[in-house]
Amino acid sequence: MVGVPDLVVEIISKSTVRKDKIVKFHRYERAGVKEYWIVDPMNETIDVYVLEEGRFRHQGMYVRDDTIPVRMFPGFVIELKNVFAEEE
Repeated sequence: MVGVPDLVVEIISKSTVRKDKIVKFHRYERAGVKEYWIVDPMNETIDVYVLEEGRFRHQGMYVRDDTIPVRMFPGFVIELKNVFAEEE
């Protein structure tokens, strides 16, 4: 693979939370990833970070009833009720 991805979506677990929120966060920031999403399935939240002037800025924390706008695809949103759907 050549280049840097525009979007990274990381699904954390108890065993990877430190690595994902600290180590990978800074690695992706330095690499120039434009958007970094940290998905926490245990708490049903998604933290969205966007790269501005070489640093990640926290765009917001989204929960089950929210929709997330995908910045690189204007007009495209993800409804989290579909992401965190109840198991049947």
